[in-house]
Amino acid sequence: MKKLYIISAICFCLIFSLNPALADLTEAELNKRILLDYNLSQDNLYKKLKTYIPDLSQKEFDKWLSEERFENIIINGQKYFFSRAV
Repeated sequence: MKKLYIISAICFCLIFSLNPALADLTEAELNKRILLDYNLSQDNLYKKLKTYIPDLSQKEFDKWLSEERFENIIINGQKYFFSRAV
């Protein structure tokens, strides 16, 4: 949970610097928003991609992951991908 707080604090600062109107967000609301935006596990990301790219191989997907092609965040030791990555 400590990592989530550090990440949320960083995001909180970035959000405020980009859009001061969002300064009313509480830390709890920001954490909730992060969890809503980054809700795809690696398996779910692959399944979602397969619906758009049926011939996508696991090997090519792994290559894309190693190239960091998908926005992701680590929450409590688990990697989650941006929900609109696909």
